Amino acid sequence: MANHIKVLAILSMFFALVGCMGNQGIPKDFDYGTLQEDWYVNAFFDMEVKIPEGWQIQNKEAFEELVDKGENLVAGEDEQFKRQIEASEVNTASLLTVFKYPSTDSVQFNPSFSFIAENVWKYPSIQTGKDYLINTKNLLEQSQMPYSFDRDMYQMEVGTQTFDVLEAKLFYLGGEIRQEYICAIINGFALNIIISYMDDAQKRELRDVVDHVRI
Repeated sequence: MANHIKVLAILSMFFALVGCMGNQGIPKDFDYGTLQEDWYVNAFFDMEVKIPEGWQIQNKEAFEELVDKGENLVAGEDEQFKRQIEASEVNTASLLTVFKYPSTDSVQFNPSFSFIAENVWKYPSIQTGKDYLINTKNLLEQSQMPYSFDRDMYQMEVGTQTFDVLEAKLFYLGGEIRQEYICAIINGFALNIIISYMDDAQKRELRDVVDHVRI
């Protein structure tokens, strides 16, 4: 179960990013960020993220491999939906993806958090994180996976910024995965923080990461 869940957790990050496609791409002054000891630092978003001790930063190659595996799992035979997922990569930037455990560990579920950005400056209708997350919810509902939503979107403070939050549940292979899509529009980008977990203890760990983001 753990390997399939990891694929779904990675791919679900892209569901937040395929609702506003175009060909604008990433600007030349965009900063993908750097790692400075146990901190991720990004000048474009004026953001710093503390990496919990012992957690595993996902490298670009491993991330892309999981995305490739996940496309067929979620999109199935829907070729149009597959093309949407692939096209999203033109306008999106995976900034940081971190898992609690190494991929070699045998665990029921591997909690994770990710920071992903999408260029939305050509879409004047998207003014808030909530505007963006409405598209996210629609795309999750289109997927083959049984997502559910038990509460309305709400807001939370991350650093000095106000983010909107969409909570989702996914039932898969007898387990319930819980995810939070946390989004704000900053510098013409939808900045998404996505956390994935199975229980309240894992949620508290991940929310502690979000609570200590400097932005």
